[in-house]
Amino acid sequence: MRAICIFFVTLLFVIPANAVVITCVSEGSGVVRIDYSASDETILPIAFALDVTVDSGAVIKNVYDYKVGDSNAASPGYGIFPASMKIDEDGKIFDWGSPVDNNGIGTSTVTLAMASRYSDVNNAPKVSGTLCRILVDTRGATTVNVKVAANSALGGVVLQNATIAKFSAVGSTVGGSSPSTIPSAPATITYPASSSTGQYAIIWASSIGATSYQLERSNNAGGTWIQIYSGANLSYSESVANGSYSYHIRATNTAGSSGWTTSTVICVVSITTPPTIPPAPATITYPANSSTGHYTVSWASSTGATSYQMQRSNNAGSTWTQVYSDANLSYSEIVANGSYLYRVRATNTAGSSSWRTGTTNCVVSVIFPPAPATITYPTSSRTGQYTISWAPSPGATLYQLQRSNGRAWTQIYLILGPNTSYSENITTNGGYSYRVRAINTVGASSWRTGTSICRVSIRNITRSNRENEND
Repeated sequence: MRAICIFFVTLLFVIPANAVVITCVSEGSGVVRIDYSASDETILPIAFALDVTVDSGAVIKNVYDYKVGDSNAASPGYGIFPASMKIDEDGKIFDWGSPVDNNGIGTSTVTLAMASRYSDVNNAPKVSGTLCRILVDTRGATTVNVKVAANSALGGVVLQNATIAKFSAVGSTVGGSSPSTIPSAPATITYPASSSTGQYAIIWASSIGATSYQLERSNNAGGTWIQIYSGANLSYSESVANGSYSYHIRATNTAGSSGWTTSTVICVVSITTPPTIPPAPATITYPANSSTGHYTVSWASSTGATSYQMQRSNNAGSTWTQVYSDANLSYSEIVANGSYLYRVRATNTAGSSSWRTGTTNCVVSVIFPPAPATITYPTSSRTGQYTISWAPSPGATLYQLQRSNGRAWTQIYLILGPNTSYSENITTNGGYSYRVRAINTVGASSWRTGTSICRVSIRNITRSNRENEND
């Protein structure tokens, strides 16, 4: 019987004052349970779009024990994205679909897309619970890493207020019984025949049953060898001086090591121009004033730079705070009222340039945004699909839209940017009112409430829905 051991790591992805925790837990026999906890959240998560990956030649055999269908008071949990549902001509859901990308079953990666569907706290999902279980076929490997990361294409992890949470990978390690056979040598090893930087990757094929690989380098055509890497990865990033280099690789597990796989290629390294410290960016630009607190700081590119650091001062340069470090040439600011000075410098492996400081301060005077002057939507709909629009509010950086069915107000839209409309998709007949307000760093305006009610009357709604409406 296969013995399974697991070490799990819990990491947080953070939004202001709140946290969601994803945890991988081993249950033995190759089963990994993926749990979530939103106990720190004042706003519950509503959707999980996750990539689950295993390594060491292992594959994912099954994903199961996930919640399918509506969350409700009797069985709160997580279901599927509405896009995967199938609805008959009477408007009844006859197939909830599946949150699992079945193309990933039997491979090393599978995508999960799970979302809750609820209208109020009475049938909201649990604050914490299990998303699903993953069955891993270790394929004889002694250790297999199971990692979970956010799938940004499907939204990552989304909170009830439409905020996309920031996510860090979490993982666990599943161990199989000791292999009885020595792994075969990796089928291939590849690297370039030349390099002008001395920095390149050596890549090799995986070997079934291997738990680690040893990579060696020779600088005298195989006369002598030096080990430069030992681990479970299938690649190694090299950084060497001028010379000619050969490489060979072997696979290892507790039963022993394979023979060496050696390439006939010799990589000739000729570094002609070593990196030098880049010059400071020639310019840095930003507005002299702002009535929204939302503007862009831009700077010129610097030859040889691989990244830039940008800092802000709110006291005329007495003290500085770093607000950006990356390769882009601009940064979008969102700040409160005040006077701000900016500076930027260029960086590469040789070091950092001097600072390029702006010649003026940006004076931010954010006005309290007025309520949108109007909000419009139809007075009736036979499809439940229509648009709510509102007038722009000077100084607003985002808008908050709420819907009422005559009993309470529910938030349906909150997004940063200039959008002034929302496409509604109602599935339940009834009368709906809407209100909107403008928000910026100073605060929120009063509500602009529509003067009419949109009567939704969908012809193909089910009898049970009609009876619920009458109640």
